[in-house]
Amino acid sequence: YRQGLPLPALRWVGLLVMNRLRRPPPDPREVARGVPADVSLAFRWHEMRAALAAVGAGSPVQLLFGHGLGATLPLNTWGYDNRGHYVYFGDTNYIHNFYVFLLFKLGIVGTVLVLVALAVVVVRLGRAVVGAAPASAARAVLSGRLVVWLTFLIVSVSSPGILDFRQAPLWGLLAVGPDVGGRTEPETGG
Repeated sequence: YRQGLPLPALRWVGLLVMNRLRRPPPDPREVARGVPADVSLAFRWHEMRAALAAVGAGSPVQLLFGHGLGATLPLNTWGYDNRGHYVYFGDTNYIHNFYVFLLFKLGIVGTVLVLVALAVVVVRLGRAVVGAAPASAARAVLSGRLVVWLTFLIVSVSSPGILDFRQAPLWGLLAVGPDVGGRTEPETGG
């Protein structure tokens, strides 16, 4: 194969095609019941329903305080891992919907506390944006931080990035970072 695609590229394309052929087609009954035809969305749908069922089936104490951070969710289903392999998922400790994750792990009390903390961060940033001088660098930085947090709150329906150990420090810095444009000079007595 001196002309065209090199042999490793053809091999990669062949593996990709074979992997696609191994995937089972969506079950029309599942699609008719409102389950997404996309395998990733269908898996997350199944995962969310299983977590909500586990929350509903728990004791009153578990409903209020959750199953615990170490709790696993019994999925007992097949799906694709992060490398595209079709694998069996027994029990998992990761739930893609951050809000359902909170409810399952921390219960109603913990979920409310986390959501209140997130609301405090967003409101605090919103007030800082409004209070910053118009067309200033401080307002631009604060607005950027606010947009990142609002985006996080939306994206968390399908991907809880804050739980990723590689991203958690970033979220911490965005939450408690300095209010740019705030008072920078110490008050002098007088």
